[in-house]
Amino acid sequence: MSYRKTYDQLANLKPVPRGNAFEDLINKIFEDKGILLKSHYRTKDGQQEIDSAILIYNKIFLIEVKWENEDTLAASKLYSFLGKINSKIEGTLGIFISYNELKQNFINSVRNGIRQNCILIHGQQNIEDIIDEKVDIEDFIEYCFIQASTRNVVEISTSEFILLPIIKSKKKASQQTNAKTKNWLTIYNSLVGKDSVQNFSANIAAYYTSDLELSKKLLDIYNTLQFDIPTKVKFNKLIEKLIAEEKDEFTSILSQKLKGNDWLSYADEHFCILLQKYELDFHNDDRKLIIENVTSVLGNSSWESENKATYVIDIFYAKLTKTEKESLLIKFLEIYCDKTRMEKFPQKQFAQKLYSEHKNKDYLPIIKTELIDDLKAIKILEEMHLKEGFKQLELKDETLTTFARKYHKIFEDNSHDIKAFFEEEYKKL
Repeated sequence: MSYRKTYDQLANLKPVPRGNAFEDLINKIFEDKGILLKSHYRTKDGQQEIDSAILIYNKIFLIEVKWENEDTLAASKLYSFLGKINSKIEGTLGIFISYNELKQNFINSVRNGIRQNCILIHGQQNIEDIIDEKVDIEDFIEYCFIQASTRNVVEISTSEFILLPIIKSKKKASQQTNAKTKNWLTIYNSLVGKDSVQNFSANIAAYYTSDLELSKKLLDIYNTLQFDIPTKVKFNKLIEKLIAEEKDEFTSILSQKLKGNDWLSYADEHFCILLQKYELDFHNDDRKLIIENVTSVLGNSSWESENKATYVIDIFYAKLTKTEKESLLIKFLEIYCDKTRMEKFPQKQFAQKLYSEHKNKDYLPIIKTELIDDLKAIKILEEMHLKEGFKQLELKDETLTTFARKYHKIFEDNSHDIKAFFEEEYKKL
């Protein structure tokens, strides 16, 4: 059955009826597959409303379906759904389906939960691949469950599933594969199997063709690869081939990955170091968006994520413009000054590299606004901590002490008087 005609009509509806119709359409797909247990129901106590429940390979999944804009799709709705799952008998799972792409903090809420019991399917392209039956929804959900169980990956793109050269159903097993599919399957099996590097290189030479779309296929399944030493060597050989044959295409597809929510999956140190030597030509606009995307984790995430952000920027660091490096001075200011960050950590080393290039070039004007904004914040915090009836001079002294302790390194680098700077800016607050 074709679901596209119904789907195309949804965009013309107002938000509430559109959301209800989208839910109906998803449930219709489940029903036609024979996996729908129940739709649009309330629990026996009447306290919880469930969009639907499905049964796949003896596993019960509760379903939440949303077509909402970012401003209304709050994390509280996800937490509410997780609460519904957790209140059921142990072993109950959930699938949160959203037409619009979810933000990274939304995704982290699922991944970092106490119980790992929810899968995310989100974004227009993934939804449309399901609507157009480019993926078998039953097989796709089973694959998502396997990846969540083994890799703690709660979201899988349909493109990864489609391109993975694995027979996913008896129906597909009976279909005759074409030459391109066979070539890709041969390269893939040689990559992940026990073939020697020599045999793998021979297979690349024999089966690679320009119409294989190998850059897209490889990057889409990158997260599924297990990088033992032999696989890593073979993978490097394959990247070398792709750079030689389709460098622009590879760069463009990689750029899309690094601008997306799943960029952390591509920020492995060995992969990024490998890419540095190829001097990939990212478009200026793409480079800017990648930097904004990866640096969003600075100060708000784990040090591991911050390290990964530096791996990505280092791919094209040699090609950064003066303006781009100046913007990074601001982004890495806190890391550069933070004495608790050990020298061995990549994010600390990157910050030091960045600032060392600007030493004796008086970078203070570049970060001045950032310093003043933080000075305001420090003053507010110190005022909160002082006892009632404090004197303004006491507040000033405490603010100076904290500010000087935090940014002493900055003024030392450029031989500026930190107290003079403080006096001038404090009286403006």
